[in-house]
Amino acid sequence: MKRSRYKNRTGPRRLSLLAILGICFASAVLVALVTGLILNAVLDEETYYRLTTKPRQTASDTILFAPDLPDIAAYPYAFGDDLTEATAHSAVAVALNSSAGKYLYQSDVLNYLKVDALGSTRMSTSFLTFEDYRVYIGGIFYPQATHELDTTKRYAKEAEETAVVREFFFLGGDDLILCGLDLFGSTEKSLAYLKLLKLAVGEDAVGVAISYDDFSKDDARQIFEKLLTVCDFLALDLRDSSGDARLDELLSANEFAYAQYGMRLLLGEKQTTLIADLQKQKITDYEILK
Repeated sequence: MKRSRYKNRTGPRRLSLLAILGICFASAVLVALVTGLILNAVLDEETYYRLTTKPRQTASDTILFAPDLPDIAAYPYAFGDDLTEATAHSAVAVALNSSAGKYLYQSDVLNYLKVDALGSTRMSTSFLTFEDYRVYIGGIFYPQATHELDTTKRYAKEAEETAVVREFFFLGGDDLILCGLDLFGSTEKSLAYLKLLKLAVGEDAVGVAISYDDFSKDDARQIFEKLLTVCDFLALDLRDSSGDARLDELLSANEFAYAQYGMRLLLGEKQTTLIADLQKQKITDYEILK
């Protein structure tokens, strides 16, 4: 009796190389799809955008500085203003203190430090409302510590301002722009202050406002590069620019620097011509301040 040439295979058949590759490809597609769905479900739109968007580039493929922040169109809010009107916007710009350093709100930290404040509205009350309406909070802060000549007093003021800024972020602030720093006359002192503040707030976003006069100086680019080693983004402050100038005129002389560093624009609410210009030009990253 002849035996069959074909053995009865009781074990599993071996898959061909093509079948194995097909299974691996299908698995990879499935993992990518599930990961994308999970990211889209659990991350807010801004975080998802930052994780999935490439840095901006020029036509010559030069990578620009792209701040890890969303573009915002922030409208002015002062502590004590009508919150109903403020929550109609997707973002607000709020000053924590005046240019002279007077705080414009009340809070637990200010009470603890026994610091006088001009405002009577509690920061936590306003920020809770903004959180309910998913309003982005852009803060404006005028540091005073760098003006102190006495070393001991400067340390004390730095400690106060660090506590104030930490509270701002803890209560829901999204980013903070420092205005009024002497970037050219006291560069090293300003950089040291920024390093100290960033060490205290960690990953929370701190930016620096550049006045239009400073923006137009010959050595401005070197200062910008130094600033971006210790802060997160730059803003171009046009509040002191000529009242007759149009926005394209203000930006034209240094338009590449403005675009290269992804600067946010700061305008005053009375600069109606410039505000109309930026809306016509479809600029999407700006704050309008009281």
